[in-house]
Amino acid sequence: MLLALAGAWAQEGVVQQGFVRHEVAGRPILELRGGAQSTAVEQPVICLEGAPLSWLSLETCGNGAGILHQQPGYDMVHFRAKARALHRERDRTTLDLFGGLGLTEVQSTTDRPGFAMGRQEAGSVEAAGPSVAASAKGRLYATPGTYVVADASVGAAWIPGAPAVFGRGGPVTPFASVTVGLGF
Repeated sequence: MLLALAGAWAQEGVVQQGFVRHEVAGRPILELRGGAQSTAVEQPVICLEGAPLSWLSLETCGNGAGILHQQPGYDMVHFRAKARALHRERDRTTLDLFGGLGLTEVQSTTDRPGFAMGRQEAGSVEAAGPSVAASAKGRLYATPGTYVVADASVGAAWIPGAPAVFGRGGPVTPFASVTVGLGF
């Protein structure tokens, strides 16, 4: 019987439909990813990204210091708006390129409330400043409404207080990250 069904599918005139995506809002709206960041090697990085518009998303990434745990250690957290510059689709996959602007904070111990902008005194534990980034994101749809996502980002932040926090370097703080996760 199975052979007969297989033969019927192979006959001419039988139309097979391809995979059709059906996101909740007609586009991806929420992703949760985890991975590694160049400056936070002591803890994995966690990212949450939401897309209020098809071309715009809001993203935050960090190791969860001050929220998920109180362990001291180096961390870099960013809050970024990302604009899609390129979008390609094929079958169950999509590829997007983004440019982003935001605020980045570095810290050397347990997180404190607020952001310390500008120059900091020697021995300061945190500092923040503006950042710019570029990222590439690929999605593989597992079901019509959910997908597996991978994101690779590179960028730099201008943090005048970074040398005081890290005890070395200058105010330009480069970063890179690779994350994977799920979205819908």
